[in-house]
Amino acid sequence: MRWLVLIFFLNTCLATAVELKSIDGVLKHLKQAGFNGAVLIQEDGKTLLKEVSGYRNIDKKQKLKTSDRFFIGSVTKHMTAAAILKLEEQGQLKTTDKLSKHLPKFPNANKITIHHLLTHTSGLWNYTQAPEAREFGRISLSEIVELFRNKPLDFEPGAKHQYSNSGYAILGVLIEKYSGKKYGQALSELLFQPLKLKDTGYQGDVSKLNIVKGHHWNEDYELTTVETPNMAWAHAAGGVYSTLDEMLKWAKALRSGKVISKKSYQKMISQCVDSRDDKYCYALVKSQWGNEPVIWHNGGFQGFNASVVYLPKKKIDIIILKNRQGGGSATHLASHFAKVLVEGKVELPKTPDIKEVAVDKKLLAAYAGQYTAETGGQKMIFDITQNKGRLYAQLTVGDFKQGRWRVIPISPKRFEYKIVEAALEFQREKSGKVNGLVLHQNGKIAFNRRK
Repeated sequence: MRWLVLIFFLNTCLATAVELKSIDGVLKHLKQAGFNGAVLIQEDGKTLLKEVSGYRNIDKKQKLKTSDRFFIGSVTKHMTAAAILKLEEQGQLKTTDKLSKHLPKFPNANKITIHHLLTHTSGLWNYTQAPEAREFGRISLSEIVELFRNKPLDFEPGAKHQYSNSGYAILGVLIEKYSGKKYGQALSELLFQPLKLKDTGYQGDVSKLNIVKGHHWNEDYELTTVETPNMAWAHAAGGVYSTLDEMLKWAKALRSGKVISKKSYQKMISQCVDSRDDKYCYALVKSQWGNEPVIWHNGGFQGFNASVVYLPKKKIDIIILKNRQGGGSATHLASHFAKVLVEGKVELPKTPDIKEVAVDKKLLAAYAGQYTAETGGQKMIFDITQNKGRLYAQLTVGDFKQGRWRVIPISPKRFEYKIVEAALEFQREKSGKVNGLVLHQNGKIAFNRRK
């Protein structure tokens, strides 16, 4: 039932669709669906689209500007990998080096190479799974490393690709060791200052940096702000902030030899490992979107999502910086723009148009309860609750509990989600007793009410 979990988050698999034939049409459609963020598209140096939509801070009703700073999450790994290759150019290290050459006391250092760290093939346990890291608090790089250094390897280094932020934390250690500077200062001197990037950087305490607020929808589909975390927890794996213009300037400089040499960039995009249908290289992903080769990386957390995409054959750059969680990943949205530019059209899901009706509170109370189903060997539970004349649904699939969302009545027995084309229809016996519900979403699944 993976499709069900994904659809609630990505809002991508609706039953009806609309055909769009321009990037302006795609942007208008995304705005109607609640897009909150910034988009910049260039083709061979010519700007095709540069626009923002939504709020930098919904609480203060402040609208976004194209010059605003966003957190870019794991797009930070671009910078970390480039800094490592810069240090390689300086003779400080080699990507083929075993970690034991640089950090001899680190467990399994004789098995792990810098290449393994760069390509997520080290086997290191992912530290962002630790509760201490997920608190998004003040934490030093050495404390980050302590979260995973004594954990057993998930697999033998080089055996497979498995995304792990821990590898990039260790790369951060190496950058600090050989630059003699803290990570943020090292990036600034090695990478950002030479390019005159004034709105790109890393700093653990971001309270005074004037960065846009992250947002998410609450259970009533209201846009609310997310508390800005201290970015020390993300460090070399995801702590950098930037702007539309500077991310584009960075991407162009990276591949043109202005950040690292052209030889190092070729290494960056050629030292790759298999990652499902893609190739994961040194913090860049190589994919095929239809017949078009694409180089990209994305990142996201706590109300932010970003993607930097390049189509080399068409010389198209797409930068998307979002500060609203949900509504599709930035890379997924970038693929819509890319398809229009390459193929001339794209089909996107229609935004649900819901006409709410009034339902008696006693009937809503009768619907409240727990409903169960099993399909494909997977147990599913709907928890239905009501509060202040509104009905809410929370689905658990196996061990995974999704968020609680309001379902909106379009008839006394049928309730629809606002974020996805899915509906719940309650079933009653002749006596009027509620005995089940049916989930309508790309088919039907019947749930029985627990007694």
